Amino acid sequence: DACDVCPSTWEGEGCDRCAPHWTGDVCDVCLGQWTGDDCSVCHPNWNQETCEDCKPNWAGESCDVCSNGWTGAACDVCPPNREGDNCDTCSTDFVGDFCLPKGMIPVVPGTFVMGSPEDELGRKGDETQHEVTLTHHFAMSQTEVTQAQWMLLVDDNPSFSPSCGVDCPVERVTWWDALTYLNALSVDRGLTPCYTLHGCEEEFPGLKCTEVSVASPDGSPYGCEGFRLPTEAEWEYT
Repeated sequence: DACDVCPSTWEGEGCDRCAPHWTGDVCDVCLGQWTGDDCSVCHPNWNQETCEDCKPNWAGESCDVCSNGWTGAACDVCPPNREGDNCDTCSTDFVGDFCLPKGMIPVVPGTFVMGSPEDELGRKGDETQHEVTLTHHFAMSQTEVTQAQWMLLVDDNPSFSPSCGVDCPVERVTWWDALTYLNALSVDRGLTPCYTLHGCEEEFPGLKCTEVSVASPDGSPYGCEGFRLPTEAEWEYT
């Protein structure tokens, strides 16, 4: 009645600052970890006792991303390459600090000159040298796919020179065959395949398709869970 009471979201002698849990120019927005009509409920991803830090398995400024390799809507599921109570042990067939598949190495992004010099033997017209910066970490197989690796998942070895030995690269495969092999490898490792092929003819190996879509939220190969081909820049950089 005497206009001497601060609104519920303000405090101070002059009602000049936001009350606890409130923020914004007019103190009408909940602080990141608080929710509810009166900003009095701690967000479920935060420590419920103090509401000052993230709950286990959660990270980020807003406690909205999974930590330590956890995945799932509630950050309570280990990805296929990890196991253990704390998701801190590599699963079978995965090794190293990053729990990568055996035979693969981590590649740190960076900047390099892509293309080839004008006097290089066999140079084509679309190989103008230019600077490229890679921004995504990725892992690359230490070798090209061998005939042995191929035959673990595919009955037929299409290579022209099988007598070269099982450690030689598999060859005489189409680009579509390569995608199909990578999908099979993903399934074998418990990962979601990266590619969906459309309009395919002929038998595998020897596939000819009309279209491919990438199984990731934004259609980008960087969002794939399973194995994929490197981009041209990744291949040349590595």
